[in-house]
Amino acid sequence: MRYLWIVGLSIYVGVVWYLGWQRVGSALASVNLKMLLAAAAASALMLWFRSAKWRLALGRDSNAVALYFISKAGGGMSPGRVGEFAPLLLRKHRTTRVGAWIVIDRLLEGFATIGLGLVGLVWLGIPEQRMAITFGAAMVVLVVIPLFVLTRDKLFLRMVDKTPEGSLRHRVVSLMARTSAEIRCLGTVIPAALVITVLATCGDLVFVILLWGALGYQVGFALLAVAQCAHGITSVLPFAPNATGIPYLVVASLLYEFAGVPEAVLAAGMGLSIAITGVIFWTSFLFGARDLKSRSTAAEDQSRLFDFLVAGSRLYVYGAESLEKLKALVPDKGRVLDLGCGDGAIGQALDGDWVVGVDISPKCAALAVSRGLNALVADARRSLPFHDETFDTVYCVNILHHLPGLWDQVIGELDRVLRRGGTMAIVEPDARYAFVRWTMAPRSPIRVAPCSNEPAIYAHTLIPYLERRGYAIDCKPIRIVGDQVERCVFPMWQRLLKAPFVILLAGLHGRRPNKFSIVARKPAS
Repeated sequence: MRYLWIVGLSIYVGVVWYLGWQRVGSALASVNLKMLLAAAAASALMLWFRSAKWRLALGRDSNAVALYFISKAGGGMSPGRVGEFAPLLLRKHRTTRVGAWIVIDRLLEGFATIGLGLVGLVWLGIPEQRMAITFGAAMVVLVVIPLFVLTRDKLFLRMVDKTPEGSLRHRVVSLMARTSAEIRCLGTVIPAALVITVLATCGDLVFVILLWGALGYQVGFALLAVAQCAHGITSVLPFAPNATGIPYLVVASLLYEFAGVPEAVLAAGMGLSIAITGVIFWTSFLFGARDLKSRSTAAEDQSRLFDFLVAGSRLYVYGAESLEKLKALVPDKGRVLDLGCGDGAIGQALDGDWVVGVDISPKCAALAVSRGLNALVADARRSLPFHDETFDTVYCVNILHHLPGLWDQVIGELDRVLRRGGTMAIVEPDARYAFVRWTMAPRSPIRVAPCSNEPAIYAHTLIPYLERRGYAIDCKPIRIVGDQVERCVFPMWQRLLKAPFVILLAGLHGRRPNKFSIVARKPAS
């Protein structure tokens, strides 16, 4: 990467030397400092505004802000912006969801940049057919075709079946199938993410307008949209990343030709733009990267929380009717794994030949053992301590909503320990119901769920992870009532304020289902 920076610095120094240091210095001396500070503020605001998009997609407890800055730092310094996948170098974040989101974010940014560029061309009526063709071709090649291909998960699944297992091609196609399924599941956040992207792209143009205004030149929004589009297309070329400075030369040539900005002012403006955005980005990077250090892992947080919740002798109290419904999900259970067994109440009620409970909380596992259950401490996000195809049935009750972004990894591990022809029973809070959604949403004022990262989920976002593994699925609404014993997660004043609204919503909800059950049968071969 250092050689790319040397190329960029050499180009800039060469341009300034050719134009004359005094001419460029005179342009810099006439800068309006107030407008320049306003431009810097706009740049910083849009930078952090984009980080909100990552937090929306990946969740508040996923170090999303740090991953955003790592991705953009790598993209700006690498050919073809392939460095945007830098977050995947971190083992903790090497998940299909993170990879899929980086792809989606790149497509959204490309759509906004190229789309505004095309609008700018039409608005200005620039008689450059080659430029219009280039922008249109870039939209098709960089956005439309990748989006079309990556959403064809069934095509990838057919290719997986036709490639030799264990081969490089099979691994690549399997990865593409997982990524495609993850993109489908991220579909619910894409509209909001697109709005943020378009607004942030417009904000970038405001920054540039203020920058050139500080130098005494009024450059229109439409022309800058065209210039920014040209910059974006150039920066994805393998030989012309941002670090080389070539995309900035493309912008300068457009402003010179269509806005009449003098060469010396262009050199001064490009230098200021690179300096301001660089200082703001790397300063923000230092603050954003702290997110990686300041947060304990989700596993540590949840382990401590459930150790606290089970400080007494019970975690949740389930009614006999609810336990009977859970028991009836799978008639012939055989050897059963109860993932996230808690205090062992559900595992104790199951009539399997051999029931093993697993929980991330040592105190929960110990309490399950005291109930007579075989239980141990383990984390399905890493590796369960069982051989392949150990169990005939896997129960996963109220677990996956704690693990946003890790469903593919966890379901893959459950699939590994489940025998062929076995059954996986999943029960989760159903986000279709307002009562469930509002009382579990992380930022809801009436949240009663103890964890801040456990929103209710929709069945249709979970089912694709099972479908692409060939499971036969039966999904139904179900009502399961479990009362949390330890209530002092929230201060008393918060509970008193929330209580009227929670009671009102509960009354409106009545005895309707509050969860969905998925009974999925693994293929026999």
